[in-house]
Amino acid sequence: FHTKALLGIDSLRDFLAQIGESGVEKANEPVFLRIVREVEQSIAEGLQLFPDNERLLGAEAEFRELIDQSDRAEEALKKAFAVNPRQDWIAVRLFRKLAAKDLPAARQILRQCLDANPGSKWVHFELARSYLYSTDPAERSLRKEHFRRSFSEGDSNFDAQFWFARELFLSGEYPEARKLFEHLKGAPISPTIKRRIRGVLMDADGKRMRFSGTVVKREDTYCFVRSLAFPEHL
Repeated sequence: FHTKALLGIDSLRDFLAQIGESGVEKANEPVFLRIVREVEQSIAEGLQLFPDNERLLGAEAEFRELIDQSDRAEEALKKAFAVNPRQDWIAVRLFRKLAAKDLPAARQILRQCLDANPGSKWVHFELARSYLYSTDPAERSLRKEHFRRSFSEGDSNFDAQFWFARELFLSGEYPEARKLFEHLKGAPISPTIKRRIRGVLMDADGKRMRFSGTVVKREDTYCFVRSLAFPEHL
């Protein structure tokens, strides 16, 4: 996946260099969109199987920088999305470009895509993640719903399954959360990634929450802690 992404990025860089200031003319738009889509798919499919993989994330950052540096590229993506908002990969790319500047407007792009393509797991996942650290009850509810729709039972969207399991746990649906976490134990993912700390809880002021607990079992490299903030059986 990483190699395919790098090859696509090289092709995109060559393409943008060739068109120069003339822009992505209509005759060249299919070529441009094909290259961008191939890179997007390589990175997205790779991260489904290898969440947080450093090489894939590096390729994604390089790809994002290349698109961001080219106003012509952004213009071509906006035109293509306006013609066909069902294209989820374009919606996600535009969202990521605009989110840092205007998050509400960026979210609207994803919602527009879902209106035209309600079954896009990719867009549901991206929209859910945009609410990840929100403490607003309404937005937390949206986060949970979109995570639920970002995967299908038995598929390889392990990252989406993890975040949905986390939402189930935080909303007190412990049996359902436990079932999904047990399923993820057997997922073909690197143990290093499985043990990585993620999804830090925030309080209403946006600060990291602190919990107290008691060590109930200690192993060579880890321990189990029981906290009164969570059910004992978990």
